[in-house]
Amino acid sequence: MKHFFRIIIVCSIIGVCFLASCRYPAQPTPPYTRMQGKWLLVQTATDDNNNGVLDRSELINVPPNDITYLSFNKDLTGTENVTYNDTTTNYSFTWSLTNGDSILVRIEEGDSIVSHIDDINNTDLTLKDNTTPVASWELYRK
Repeated sequence: MKHFFRIIIVCSIIGVCFLASCRYPAQPTPPYTRMQGKWLLVQTATDDNNNGVLDRSELINVPPNDITYLSFNKDLTGTENVTYNDTTTNYSFTWSLTNGDSILVRIEEGDSIVSHIDDINNTDLTLKDNTTPVASWELYRK
């Protein structure tokens, strides 16, 4: 009988150690965290056929001498750095997420822009603008 209890105790200890070593599934990274960092504008698109979908044929690569970076900071501030014809202009803004899938950018001059987050992962960000008569997209890369 003592031998049986020892086996149960040993098995229980092994079971507890096994369960403690199991990893829980990773929780998805929230958009707020994924937005943070410096993003380079690599492509733009306009919905030429008005189907509301980004088609490969509508993508235009940004010329190499036109450089735009968006930087989203943890404290909900950011900057847009635009270099065109060797002239760089910096714009400061504040940002927030609305409805979990849109980003609201408030520029210091009082203007605001709401863009829908069409897609985001660790390296790519696609923003969609529905405020104009024809939808448009901006594709960024970290």
